[in-house]
Amino acid sequence: MKRIFTIVLIAALLLAALSLPAAATALSGTDAAATLSALGLLQGTGDGFELERTATRAEALTMLLRLLGQEEAALRSSAPCPFDDGGWAAGRIAYAWETGLVQGQSVFHFGSDDPASVRDWLTMLLRAMGYSDAQGDFTWAGVIAFADSIGLSHGEFSASDALLREDMACLSYNALNLPMKGETGTLLQKLYLDGVVSAAALRTTRLAHVLSDAADKPVYSGVEIHDNFSPAVFLVEMYYSLEELENGEPGGHGSGFFITPDGVAALCAHELDNCEALRITTLDGRKYDVTGVLFYDTLWDAAVVRISRTDLEGSSVSRFPYLTMADSDLIRAGEPVYTLSNSLGYVDSITDGMISNRSRNVDDPDYLCIQHSAPCASGSSGGALLNVHGEVVGIQFASFVNGENMNLAVPINVISGVDLTGAGQTVAQVKESEDAKKAAATLSAEQTEFDLEYGDSVKVLISHDAPGQATIRYEIDSWDVVECVWGKFVTKRAVPLTIKAIGDGEAEITVSFADGTGGEDSSVVLHVTVTGTPEEPEEPLPSGETER
Repeated sequence: MKRIFTIVLIAALLLAALSLPAAATALSGTDAAATLSALGLLQGTGDGFELERTATRAEALTMLLRLLGQEEAALRSSAPCPFDDGGWAAGRIAYAWETGLVQGQSVFHFGSDDPASVRDWLTMLLRAMGYSDAQGDFTWAGVIAFADSIGLSHGEFSASDALLREDMACLSYNALNLPMKGETGTLLQKLYLDGVVSAAALRTTRLAHVLSDAADKPVYSGVEIHDNFSPAVFLVEMYYSLEELENGEPGGHGSGFFITPDGVAALCAHELDNCEALRITTLDGRKYDVTGVLFYDTLWDAAVVRISRTDLEGSSVSRFPYLTMADSDLIRAGEPVYTLSNSLGYVDSITDGMISNRSRNVDDPDYLCIQHSAPCASGSSGGALLNVHGEVVGIQFASFVNGENMNLAVPINVISGVDLTGAGQTVAQVKESEDAKKAAATLSAEQTEFDLEYGDSVKVLISHDAPGQATIRYEIDSWDVVECVWGKFVTKRAVPLTIKAIGDGEAEITVSFADGTGGEDSSVVLHVTVTGTPEEPEEPLPSGETER
């Protein structure tokens, strides 16, 4: 008798019941370094940013002074360096030592060229943000845990880690976007107001919003959010066959919203999955065709499409109501948010909640999601997640079925750099392309032969290269020899399978796609031999009887 167990490798709306491991920064080290460089806070070398190199203590100190806006004061200082290894950073070290920012490794030695540790840098960053270890805000031993608790880091570091220049850049970028201790303004806002970072420099980065302080933006109530912004949200009709399209009977519904007045809109990539065509219905009841797909990413589950400006009745519209995109890197846990979508296919639905986690790692540290508590349901996919200023911070795409209002949105910055010009591919062309990728998809295992003793377990990583949503299963031919359990996702492409030996003999475990994905040779067969099963004990004699 064979038993089959499957696992779905995508978090489509209301289909995800996943674990929540620690997250990591959503911005790459290269992007973070480029942003810091544009702001005048990080300098490269003759070999570029050298992100893979360990940062020195002198480099970390220099970065700290820049984040504090005190580098110029340090360079003007005539204080003598108290250490014998100041080198090129002697003036900076002298200033930082006199102001109590740093200490040496010994009475005469600072360790300028020695590698800095992650704990060194987190301590310095927290001081730049107004926190004080001297006043008991954090301790050296607990600095990583404290940094994790305020969102400066996200569980990716341990106490023994050296500080790479990439880490220094990413953590500095995170610090810029967090509030100063006891304040609502961020470190970057302070640097701008203090004249450390110029308006011209800010305009060259994705952080230009700092020039327009949030305090000057209107804050809307729930009623105002609905009345002002719901017309920009529409119902998505998904047609999986030409017959459905001809009959005007969609096979599914979702949500989307305009991001430009000329008909460019955002929605989820899984709303395109297997579709021959998409149509939308705006709040005023008019229907339009989706004429092009400008961008889609099945792993991020985000898409940008172009909507016809002529409805199915032949009437044209000069402009659509649209939503403004915020910088999703700046959201913070606890901020109130609203969703506008079409839950369960019911048009025009608003819910409210708050940001629960700004960078939740669901199944892959390279794809961090916004976790929020505004209620959602099937059909909310593609809906807008808004801040109190009516700006989009995310695209709703999933919920945890076993959680209470644990919902997920794609950070809107995922599409912030998309080219919004051109016609794009048709929905049918996207389907053809994705079908070809699915047909060519394969599975692999890091090991296929196992010799186990009774009671032993082994974990094998199963990887796939299927696009978007894919379901894989395992099938055991001798379930009295082994049993298996799927583990938690490691990445969107890999999931561990634990095999436990429960009886003598040989077993084959066949891992395959279960949704039509993959070709004939896409399955992986795991061969397991189990030995050492204990002999069954003899049954005891009835009470009061003995053997002769």
